[in-house]
Amino acid sequence: MKGSAPIFVALSVLGILVGLFLVSHGLNGNGLSATLTLIIGLFVVFKEILDIFH
Repeated sequence: MKGSAPIFVALSVLGILVGLFLVSHGLNGNGLSATLTLIIGLFVVFKEILDIFH
């Protein structure tokens, strides 16, 4: 990672938390349609984990 690595890690962790929030809403059936929210949440979590280890 170039530049300030701790900032990028903090943003990735925040992205993971947002993704987990969306997944929990998808499993509970709140907000957007449950399937769409679950897919978006899993995608965001997967993307942010890959960003951390990049």
